[in-house]
Amino acid sequence: MPTPAQIRNKINTLLAPFWADVQARQAAYFATHGQYWQGRETHTAEIEHTGSVDAERKGDKLSDVAGSVVGSWKDFKPGINTLVLPCRFRMDVYESEQGHGYTLTARFKHNGRVFERRANVGPLKDRTHDWREVLEDDE
Repeated sequence: MPTPAQIRNKINTLLAPFWADVQARQAAYFATHGQYWQGRETHTAEIEHTGSVDAERKGDKLSDVAGSVVGSWKDFKPGINTLVLPCRFRMDVYESEQGHGYTLTARFKHNGRVFERRANVGPLKDRTHDWREVLEDDE
């Protein structure tokens, strides 16, 4: 029976190599396209764990393409379609007066409560945050 802390730890373990790979791929994508790659949610719905159910599953939206970017999650991160994920991911991009950047958000639900962590590369450092519970007003 997974607790929120156990799920966060599992995601953190997955994120270490995942995030390093994403940063390398984003740098290559930016060098080729002049913008960062943006990816929609990897899953249609929140990954909803309960005290008795570990709800990990493969992404069902990995072929979706966001906006003007080239490629889907499967194109950007080959092999992601083989991963059973404990959360859904979303990649957002931004352009500010200070420069370009992107964020990777990991989200999951546990007994109706939504938890989120966001990592950022770029000038807007306030876009990074550790795990927190997301209230309806925050979404």
